[in-house]
Amino acid sequence: MHFVMSPLSLIFSCACLHTRIPTKLPIAEMARASGDVVLAAGERAKKINEKHHVVDKTKKAASTVVKNLKQFDEKHHVVEKTSKGVAKGLEFISEKLKPKPDDR
Repeated sequence: MHFVMSPLSLIFSCACLHTRIPTKLPIAEMARASGDVVLAAGERAKKINEKHHVVDKTKKAASTVVKNLKQFDEKHHVVEKTSKGVAKGLEFISEKLKPKPDDR
């Protein structure tokens, strides 16, 4: 079952779970239940990470991607070329937007 929750309801859920609001209001029950889901999902993610080292692998992959992108940019000057292109485009737009002098 997929469960989508807004940040506000997540905060409310955690608050209700933490304080165990002694009410039977449907919103409080929903908040406690969603808080339990968040805690269970967190525990499950922690166990998966301990077994498969997901965080370490993700960090290593991200580091490799960043390194390769830097090398690619050093070789092909993508950032420099893109910056120049954007600057020229903005200058062009600026010139087109300037008011024209009266031809009287």
